Amino acid sequence: MIKRLTPWVFLLLLLCIPQSALSQTASITGTVKDSTGAAVPQVKVTTHNRATSASRSTVTDDSGNYRITSLSPGNYDVLIEKPGFKTVEYSLVALTVDHVQNVDATLAPSSVNEKVTVTGES
Repeated sequence: MIKRLTPWVFLLLLLCIPQSALSQTASITGTVKDSTGAAVPQVKVTTHNRATSASRSTVTDDSGNYRITSLSPGNYDVLIEKPGFKTVEYSLVALTVDHVQNVDATLAPSSVNEKVTVTGES
């Protein structure tokens, strides 16, 4: 009888482990504003993992907020772009397990396609 109960007891114990204990990912979140401080919606935000070359993208909501979850720990480049604004790139954004890294950006207007690169830790 004990042999028949052992798998069920193990499964029950496994279900009791908090989800955060099993998490091996991180997130990047932030707010994008323009030079006047107003939120900028529909801005494309792309993360690029330097080790794996994996990329993930999202767009900001009406309040200029974004969140990219379930990212593997490592160093990332974050590209923030919208037509009519200078592109902003953060290099070497370090993520660790269970970490939420805030990466805010202020976009400056641009009549031509320009890119601003910020190198270093965020």
